[in-house]
Amino acid sequence: MKTALVYVLLPCLWLTSFKAAEACEPSPTGVWNRSASIRDGAEDVPTNVLPVITYSGDGVGLAQPLGGDLALLEGDMQTPVAVTIETLPSLELNQKIFRLRPPKPLEPDTVYRLADKRGPLPCGGAIACGSMGQRSFAVFRTGMASDATAPKFGGIESLRTYITTCGGPECCGPFAGTLVDLKWTMLPVDENVVLYAVYVNNMLITYLTQPATFRVCGEHPFYAKLPTGSVRVVAVDRSGNEDMNNATKVLNGDTCTPLASLADAGIDASPSDTRTSTDAQSDAGMMEEDSAACACHVGRRPGRGAPYFLWLALFAVGTHLRRRSR
Repeated sequence: MKTALVYVLLPCLWLTSFKAAEACEPSPTGVWNRSASIRDGAEDVPTNVLPVITYSGDGVGLAQPLGGDLALLEGDMQTPVAVTIETLPSLELNQKIFRLRPPKPLEPDTVYRLADKRGPLPCGGAIACGSMGQRSFAVFRTGMASDATAPKFGGIESLRTYITTCGGPECCGPFAGTLVDLKWTMLPVDENVVLYAVYVNNMLITYLTQPATFRVCGEHPFYAKLPTGSVRVVAVDRSGNEDMNNATKVLNGDTCTPLASLADAGIDASPSDTRTSTDAQSDAGMMEEDSAACACHVGRRPGRGAPYFLWLALFAVGTHLRRRSR
């Protein structure tokens, strides 16, 4: 009976020992992923290519000077090319984008390698980022010509703003803010578009790899702030050519006006996730949980089996004590 009692109590203790995690528990630090604008094994790459490398991560992993580890190596001897490493502006809080600019076009029909010191990814924690020697992650061969043809892109298609509020820590609150969704149709992979540049009032604000959501005003634990004005999105190919579309949408700073009344009413009294589209149109796609968007890390919680094991344990203990009293 003692052995059975232990077997019954252990699952109960295991299930009931997990506390509900803090709503905004810090996410793991490090570098999660690396992507390059030139796929490994690519052929006939334009000689005027400007390789783009994007690192996704969090915390100290992205705080490190990742660009300083990058290299472009030429030929079988892997001779370093004296590239200029550009850190491109990005409002995506969990990524850094770098572009390598050679001093002249690359040699035609030549093998090149992209390399860094990140080592195997993801890194961080047990595997320190940057602790490895330089290793190539993409090998490609140039073609015989450069590419000066700009991509054909339709530009921004919609811009929708809405108010989001959170009254408690269950969704990284309290906060109140106005968010904006930028939407466009991404070009096919074979168009070799690697980035989308967002201009506000003809000023480059950020590079993106896909449509995104930003904060117009107020607070939000995940979204960076996008300035208001005339917004234009252009496609950028792997040689740095930008399309010339003139499609624009206006992001109005007046959409922030309701935030004052929300704050006066007391954010703690508001629902955990209330969104109102400023164009008065319903959009089910806007109702996803903020807790997922702001990367709150929810810990393990007692499941449905916990009460069952608890009652079973109490029954076993009671049976054991009754037998001992006889």
